[in-house]
Amino acid sequence: MKTEYVNNMLIVKFMNVELWINDGSLQVYKFPNGEMHGLGALKYHNSWDWLMPVVYKIKWLGDVDDEHYDEIDAGLTNALITQTYDAVINFIKKYNNGTTK
Repeated sequence: MKTEYVNNMLIVKFMNVELWINDGSLQVYKFPNGEMHGLGALKYHNSWDWLMPVVYKIKWLGDVDDEHYDEIDAGLTNALITQTYDAVINFIKKYNNGTTK
């Protein structure tokens, strides 16, 4: 499976997006706005419209002492979606392991 698929699945879980259909070969996610997208149609890695709600959720967590939090800020400051996406993924991995503040 492509790295972007695996990483986008991490984001989907972090954002509590509902898995609507899972028949083994097809996974369809239902988003809070009612839209449905298959795994291959997730655009967190190349769309600010998709990535920014994730950034907002991370920022909403509050004062987090984590280098990836700072990397997200740097990606936003530089307007580099790849840098921001990578930092978001690194933050979520660490968050899921319980190693953020």
